[in-house]
Amino acid sequence: MKWIKKGLIYNVSNLSDWAHSHAHKGVNVSSVVKYGNYFHMYYIGWNPGITVPTRNAIGLAISKDGMAFEQLYEGPILDRNKEEPYYTGAVFVMPPTTTYPQWRMWYTSGTRWEIIDGKPEICYHIKYAESENEIDWRRGNISCIIPSHKYEVVARPWAIQEDGVYKMWYSKRDMRNFRTNPNNQYRAGYAESTDGISWIRLDERVGIMPSENGWDSEAIAYQVVYIFAGKKYLLYNGNDLGRSGFGHAIEGEE
Repeated sequence: MKWIKKGLIYNVSNLSDWAHSHAHKGVNVSSVVKYGNYFHMYYIGWNPGITVPTRNAIGLAISKDGMAFEQLYEGPILDRNKEEPYYTGAVFVMPPTTTYPQWRMWYTSGTRWEIIDGKPEICYHIKYAESENEIDWRRGNISCIIPSHKYEVVARPWAIQEDGVYKMWYSKRDMRNFRTNPNNQYRAGYAESTDGISWIRLDERVGIMPSENGWDSEAIAYQVVYIFAGKKYLLYNGNDLGRSGFGHAIEGEE
């Protein structure tokens, strides 16, 4: 297989850009939506802290061809606020449909910092927001996927709507020793909802676990699900927060 490089699609270069001051940590693409004549890219900007490692926020860039993106604003479109003061991470955005005319967003929101083994670790879970214009979001501090215990974190939502049911895949792990203990690294989670707001966790039905050995033997993380020709496909990262690579799985196939 041969891949042909097409170049940089988004560059953090403007000194006044809110992401520029932390470009050494980079930006992460979180959700790309094709709507109308444009591709809409939601990305995470890494904002280093002093007493805590980071205080991320979400930016928006658009493109006509899906190759060259332009940032819409010098500031983020989703950041910390008075009710959510800690951290704003990976999002998934669903554009308006004939049955639901609002933009919908599921996003990762920090709920506290916890000192573990002498270091601050962020606790977060998945919340919900809506918008009429994909720029100004009504949040309401609405929790969707809540951790099952004090030290569980839940992040990186990815949702589809199928047969009238919202289905979400997400990543979950333990805050304690997750960098060194494979049992505490990310695992895939799964939930369903009839309205996209109130969710039932069904992690036992997620259908994918770490392999016995190899690049994904310790973790399954950051799932992306898409449907092509009537089949579901899943992309995911493996061990060590994705450092080992990413894989491809097909529903119902060994």
